[in-house]
Amino acid sequence: MDILRVSGELPDRIKDILFVPFEDGNQAVTRLELVEEGKLAGFAAFSTEGPVERLEMLYVLPEYRRRGFAMKVMAEIANFGEAQGCRLLTADFLHSMEDMEEFLLSCGFTIMGSTPVFAFPFSGFIENEYLRKNLFDRKLPGHTKCFSELSREEMSAALGLLSKNGYDVSRLGSASFNRALSFCAWQKNTLQGVIVCFGFGKDVIIEYFTGHDGAVFQLALLFRELLKVVNGENHEGGSFLISGENRPAVSLMQNLLKKEPERGDLIVHGYLEL
Repeated sequence: MDILRVSGELPDRIKDILFVPFEDGNQAVTRLELVEEGKLAGFAAFSTEGPVERLEMLYVLPEYRRRGFAMKVMAEIANFGEAQGCRLLTADFLHSMEDMEEFLLSCGFTIMGSTPVFAFPFSGFIENEYLRKNLFDRKLPGHTKCFSELSREEMSAALGLLSKNGYDVSRLGSASFNRALSFCAWQKNTLQGVIVCFGFGKDVIIEYFTGHDGAVFQLALLFRELLKVVNGENHEGGSFLISGENRPAVSLMQNLLKKEPERGDLIVHGYLEL
């Protein structure tokens, strides 16, 4: 098996798995492809920040599993981090991913806790009478822009709004935001709200979601755009997922839906000393 450091477009098979392509515009993120006899066997991504290295993603195609490929990749990632002076390699994964937990433990990882995930089913937006009457079926003030359309000044405003509302934007740059599920809401040329989501499987993980006080209509505009993407990709039965640590985003979603979220999976946090 060969481990190749790559950039640019992902292979189509990986795109199908990820739903929203994983971008490597942030120079801190390194992508690896696993190649066996000239064929793609899997994909990994990791980043470094100071003394901490982070496993961003690891996926081995089903037909190549149980052959030691993932272990070799983890060794490569750990060796890279150690050479860069990192002391810890961290990884977050869903509790339902039993194979991932078993694998990380076999690599020497220590589990240090978990965080609840709250789920807001897509159907809850489509069927919600309050949203339909007050937000989705009426003309709302303002407009949205995908992040790929933002000028440098607009991108700076987006990062500033996220930072003002408690988000750490030190690892984010304009290229990192250039994804299908990243939008800003504007009214009278003033930034009102920001949302950044990442898709995996049938679900959409909300990582950044904030807005100015009273910007309810503008935030609803963001969800119009998101639901267009979700419906277009035919992800029936999926949900918006938000980590319990992201209380502002959970509260905003509750205010929009006027209902409590469902208690979903757990995000498990693990680390390996290098």
